[in-house]
Amino acid sequence: MKKILFSLLSGGVDSTLATLKAIQMESGKRVSSVVPVFVDCGQKARGQEWNAVLQVSERLKGEANARGIRFDSPVRIKLASHPRNGLKIFEWSKSILIKGGKSDVVEVENRNMVLISMVASYAKSLTPHNEKAIIVTGFRNEFYDTRRKFVKQMNRVFKSLEMRIIVDAPVVEYKGVVGKKKLIDEFKSKGYGDLIDMTWSCYTPENDCPCGECPACKKRDKATK
Repeated sequence: MKKILFSLLSGGVDSTLATLKAIQMESGKRVSSVVPVFVDCGQKARGQEWNAVLQVSERLKGEANARGIRFDSPVRIKLASHPRNGLKIFEWSKSILIKGGKSDVVEVENRNMVLISMVASYAKSLTPHNEKAIIVTGFRNEFYDTRRKFVKQMNRVFKSLEMRIIVDAPVVEYKGVVGKKKLIDEFKSKGYGDLIDMTWSCYTPENDCPCGECPACKKRDKATK
C-alpha cells in the first residue's frame, strides 16, 4: 500500500528535521508524495513561521525529489478567523504563543490534539482508498502532548475510527534542550546547517526579528551553542 506523508510543519527546527528524517527513512518504501501542512491558529509569530515553512519546503523538496518522492506546495490551514459571534480558536489561551507579552505559560491548551485532528481531516479528504496517510510531527519526548504515549493513544483513536492514518514522531527520542542540541548537531554534521538556519523559533518577534528573550529563543540559543 502506498503512503502519503502529511508533514505538520511549524517552520521550527523540530518539525523541519522530523520531515527530513521521515523523507530519508521512508525513501524507497512506496511513498508517493509529501504534503507539508502549516496550521495558523492565531499564534503571534504565524507570519514568520509561514515564511520559514515556505523556505524550508524548497530545501526539503530537493531532498524528496532526489529520492523519487513528489513534494507538494505547502498548505496553510487557517483556524484563527474572527466570527461575528463566539470565540476564535485559542482566544481563551493564556499562552505566550497566542497572547505574546510577558506570559511565562508556553503550553497552548490541547493544541497538539487539535492540530493533529485538523491535519487528519484534511489527509482523509485527499488520501485514496488504496493508500494510507502518515502525519509526520516534530514531537520530542518532552511535554504531555508530545510524548510517545500521546502518539500511541492518538494512533489508537484513528484505528478505532477505521481511518488509514498513522501519527509518526521521527525525532521523539531527542528530549529536552540536550536532545535538541544533539538533533541540531547531528544534522549539521551531515550538511544541513543551511536548512536549520532557515527555521524560525521565536514566539514574540520584534520588528520581524527574534526577540531573544522568549522561552523558544532561549532554548534555541542553548541548543545551537
